[in-house]
Amino acid sequence: MRRFVLLLAVLTVLAIAPASVSAASERCSIEVSPAAGGPTDVYRVTATNFPVDPAGGSLEVRIDVRRLGTREGSIFFLFLVPGTTDFYLDINQVVPGDPVEPMQEGRYLVIAETAHLAGCHTTDGFVVTA
Repeated sequence: MRRFVLLLAVLTVLAIAPASVSAASERCSIEVSPAAGGPTDVYRVTATNFPVDPAGGSLEVRIDVRRLGTREGSIFFLFLVPGTTDFYLDINQVVPGDPVEPMQEGRYLVIAETAHLAGCHTTDGFVVTA
């Protein structure tokens, strides 16, 4: 009887383990490219595996970009089309006709989170050098 219970416990653990590993790899994430650059470079935030609204609506994503050691930064709100899980945002993109404003030197922290849907909070960063 003990062998049967032990065998059942081992089979249960083996059956659950692959599911938990695949669920962990599906977490939302962002990556900033390039990781270091100049004050006028464009920094692309690539986001993957963001959750889908279970009600089928659009998903609101908040992205904070802050220069460490200061109170400077920007906040972006994105509303994703229902079903969208991957997207990108270009930081410091030049708008035709507007003057170029170089970014200040320093380390920047980028935080992305789903404001109204629990389960997604991720960070990355980049460095601006002269």
